[in-house]
Amino acid sequence: MLNSKILLKNGTLNTSGGSINFSGSVEPSGNRYVFTSNAQVNRVDIASFLRSFNNFGIKSFSPKNIRGRLTSNANVAGLMSSTGDLIVNSMKGKLDFNVNQGALINFEPIMKVGKFAFPFRDVENITFSDLSGSLNLRGEQVDVNKLTISSSVLNFDINGIYSFGRGTNLALTIPLRNSKNDAKLATKEERKAVREKGIVLHLIAYDNEGKMKVKWGKKDKG
Repeated sequence: MLNSKILLKNGTLNTSGGSINFSGSVEPSGNRYVFTSNAQVNRVDIASFLRSFNNFGIKSFSPKNIRGRLTSNANVAGLMSSTGDLIVNSMKGKLDFNVNQGALINFEPIMKVGKFAFPFRDVENITFSDLSGSLNLRGEQVDVNKLTISSSVLNFDINGIYSFGRGTNLALTIPLRNSKNDAKLATKEERKAVREKGIVLHLIAYDNEGKMKVKWGKKDKG
């Protein structure tokens, strides 16, 4: 302890079938607490992990929308209430992650794009061999520097801004080719080589008066 600040060093937690190594601090600020955290998550069950942290206050999707094993490296800061609950949209920092043996189930942003581009494919239940990303958290908004989804239905490459409130503006690159056999290729290099063969769609998922809309095109630069 340092005055009113609590410092945590070299913490280890076994949870949700995996482990978390972490360090950080907690300090009172008015009737709230400021926290910082540097955490390495190793193969935890992602749905159970999200439930145990009250889904980090996110309302746009729930743990039931995703399955798989999460590995991540996060360096974040945020606010907690006096009862220890995360203050919604207070998170800031950087998050890199990947999910193995995963699935997206009834995940609205993907469903809207999938039904727009592939009306005859099952986009409500998507299994994937790769889900990885690099994000900057800015409270209500998230800078999606890279989000890669390699799935049983189709592949996505996504970047832009995702908002838990207003202001979503995501660029999506979607090859039309059938990707269901890509997971059988022996190496990542082979999978990357075929990823964007054939016709490729460029779409924008954007906020329109609080509702998610999709249109053709590439996100404006700058």
